[in-house]
Amino acid sequence: MCQSDFEELLLKALEIEKNEDDELKKILEAAGFNFVDLLVEKIKQSEIAIDEVLQLDYEEVLDIVTSLFSKNKKAPSEKAIRRELKKRGFNSNFSEAVIPILNETFNEVAEQMAKDLDSQFSNKKLSRASKKAMEKWFKELPQLMKLTTDDAVVRAINDAYENGKGIRGLESALSKMPEFSRRRARMTAITEGLSNYQAGTYEAMMQSDSVMGLKWLHTPGYPEPRQAHQALHGTVVKKGKFFNVNGYKARYPLDPSLPAGERIQCHCHVEPELDEKYLKGGEK
Repeated sequence: MCQSDFEELLLKALEIEKNEDDELKKILEAAGFNFVDLLVEKIKQSEIAIDEVLQLDYEEVLDIVTSLFSKNKKAPSEKAIRRELKKRGFNSNFSEAVIPILNETFNEVAEQMAKDLDSQFSNKKLSRASKKAMEKWFKELPQLMKLTTDDAVVRAINDAYENGKGIRGLESALSKMPEFSRRRARMTAITEGLSNYQAGTYEAMMQSDSVMGLKWLHTPGYPEPRQAHQALHGTVVKKGKFFNVNGYKARYPLDPSLPAGERIQCHCHVEPELDEKYLKGGEK
């Protein structure tokens, strides 16, 4: 590939990314999300960081797999494979590169939401339960992502041995795995970015005297929407109470306590229900 062809390809790739971000902005704005420019900027920062972590993980996994093949003529046990995979640094790399961006998203959204509510947000006022929930999720997120990758790598290694694909075939399979893909980076960035948006708005609402309740809003326009999420559209709960999401308790959409099936690619959000005396024209 000549230099001009490479530059043209790079420009096309950058245009695709820009179009994706513009489309995401349109979706979030149409759905009624606030602070969309800030949110999309943070999602992009997370996506880049996650993609770099995944690419580093791919290189580490490839080294481990190559070493396993060189030492084992027969397929190693699953226990042996997982023992070797534990040696890589995915969890720490993810925590160092990505978690600070998610924290920034939470704090900046909470501060902006507090301004809109004519109040102030303080991390010092977060409840112990909220702090524990956030710390727990930030610890579990890389662990869950790593486990998903480990499962896929184990399957790929066993397949390579069983079908005589050899190390070259396995390398090819690893390079095509969605676990190391930019798509995974983007999907994770969007899910966790929106989750921290929800958490930030929720905590700002909890600290505002003007907020009496929270209203769940479902975002239309997506194929095969979750019926339970659709059914919640317009549902209001008192501040501090939970939504019932398909049988699971949730403080807000994309609450980390929800299972993956209720979180991934969810674009629902909440808006505050204000005390009448704080509405325009009322007394404060």
